[in-house]
Amino acid sequence: MMNRRDFVAGLGAVVARARSSEAQQTRAYRIGYVTPTAEASASRVDAFRAALRDRGYVEGTNLVLRVVSVQGQTDRLEDVLRSAVRDIDVLVTSFTAAAYAAKRVVGQIPVVTAGVVGPVEGGLVESLARPN
Repeated sequence: MMNRRDFVAGLGAVVARARSSEAQQTRAYRIGYVTPTAEASASRVDAFRAALRDRGYVEGTNLVLRVVSVQGQTDRLEDVLRSAVRDIDVLVTSFTAAAYAAKRVVGQIPVVTAGVVGPVEGGLVESLARPN
């Protein structure tokens, strides 16, 4: 027959083991990546994936990368962005028009831009030193 002290000690061990396994599970970061056309941006997206992988972010393990293309239809950008930003942690835009559209519609989600022409002059950011 088990006494109270043995029961409490055993219960504590089970809880500690459960918390340890929860701590080992990694969070999956969700990134949205908007491109002008899938074909033209394939090498950039591949390089982005490789850079993330080099830093320990692996799709299916701790990363969800959702690549969305507007297929050259920049008039659809705002609608595409509204849809793309659902359930993501950060948005990456790879061309100027997407960066400006993101500023108008995204809200509180951080936006990382690449290949933007004249972000200060165009009013996208206040300065390069303090872009928000």
